Amino acid sequence: MRWTVCITAAALAFSSSQFAFSMDDITKSSLERRAVEATIWSMPAVNTELMRQAFLRAGGQDNQIALWSRLPSWKNQTLTPNPDTVYLIPFFNTKEVGPMVLEVPPADGGSITANIDNVWQVALEDAGPSGADKGKGGKYLILPPGYQGKVSTFDYPHCRRVPMEMPNAMSLRRVSPLHTTMLPGGGSCLRAR
Repeated sequence: MRWTVCITAAALAFSSSQFAFSMDDITKSSLERRAVEATIWSMPAVNTELMRQAFLRAGGQDNQIALWSRLPSWKNQTLTPNPDTVYLIPFFNTKEVGPMVLEVPPADGGSITANIDNVWQVALEDAGPSGADKGKGGKYLILPPGYQGKVSTFDYPHCRRVPMEMPNAMSLRRVSPLHTTMLPGGGSCLRAR
């Protein structure tokens, strides 16, 4: 035990004299670390906005659904696409239209996994096998930030409430079809009320 302490102390003394850092070195290292942290921190929001901008350039609008009708290939420049998955991405903005209902259909033998994310890609609600609907399909009432209006159960029966802290958001839906007839085409909607 005593030898271990002596060897450790000697190693620390040797390494600290060998790697003495100046104040400029420490400042530069700190700035570089902060730049890397800022880049990592902003990646989700930048990725969301780049996907939205690409959708708008392709002729889409807020409160519409982007459908990737084919499986992703190496040309897809999204951060983490699954190669065996069809994606549907509703980009919604509740600022102008108010509350919205997002309907996720049942998987019917396939797999539909969805999450409603804010622009930081933080899941506000999950749908699908691990979500509130347990894969049986469900409706999600998306409320604008600070929404104080009335929401009656008659207008939104069987809807799970999802309050937003900012008006822009997206829902990432992953559909893993068992065969090509399961490709999305009906039963799933995003509508303004």
